[in-house]
Amino acid sequence: MQVIVEATSFQCASHVASASTADFIAATSAFIAFLALCATLYASWLQRTNSRLSAKPLMEIDLNPEPSTLILRNSGLGPALVDSISAVFDGKTYDLLVEKQLEAFIAQMISGLVAAETDETEEGPLSHQFTVLSNRTVISAGETMPIIFIHTEEEDDWNVIHGRFANTELKIEYHSIYKERDTAFLDYSAAKTSLQP
Repeated sequence: MQVIVEATSFQCASHVASASTADFIAATSAFIAFLALCATLYASWLQRTNSRLSAKPLMEIDLNPEPSTLILRNSGLGPALVDSISAVFDGKTYDLLVEKQLEAFIAQMISGLVAAETDETEEGPLSHQFTVLSNRTVISAGETMPIIFIHTEEEDDWNVIHGRFANTELKIEYHSIYKERDTAFLDYSAAKTSLQP
């Protein structure tokens, strides 16, 4: 009878050892599955971040020398969708996406100049052209888009125009295809050294 009891005790110990091993294997499997989930989530986050960076626009506003041309340039990797373009000059704000306000802004830039204004399609002592954009305009990566063109043959006029742009706050607001918004300003101090005719 005592032998049977000992055999029963041996069976119970074996069963406990087997349960412990199964629990350890289950816990290890769960931990490995958790690590795999973390790795998947991290890889997904990296891919999303990379996609956003590879589609990020970088808008710049530049004023080129003679003829004086105000241009928008997308130096980023993705397209920029224009939200607004504005100019503040002499205390007045102009919405440059509205044709009448763009014309009024240019009229301020060229008012009182020495050269007589001529038809904007002709070559003359003073001429100007402009491009009206909309808040749906898309500027592709690497694209340059002129919005204001002013030509004058008078050196004194150049000084006046550059001085007026130096006192103008030009701003473009835009967003990427991922709806990330950004703003660019005309940095006249960085550009003025190249503006001499």
